[in-house]
Amino acid sequence: MDLQLKGKVALIAGGSRGISKASATQLAQEGADIVVAARTKDRLDAAATEIAGKTGRKVIGIVVNTGVDASVKAMGEQAIAAMGHTE
Repeated sequence: MDLQLKGKVALIAGGSRGISKASATQLAQEGADIVVAARTKDRLDAAATEIAGKTGRKVIGIVVNTGVDASVKAMGEQAIAAMGHTE
């Protein structure tokens, strides 16, 4: 299936495990670069490395606490900076 995601960026909250990790992997396989966000840095780094290894896409992990507005805002800023997108 071609979802025409090449050149796009997907941000997946909770992307270090479970269905969110599977979703991030599938989106990467479809051509998107991926930002995975979660609370646990070690698990997050392992997931980013695994997804990048399977797909060859750029995958970064950002630690975030979605219950804290400032953390969510910082995640967005870090994702934009890391992926070079402003839209």
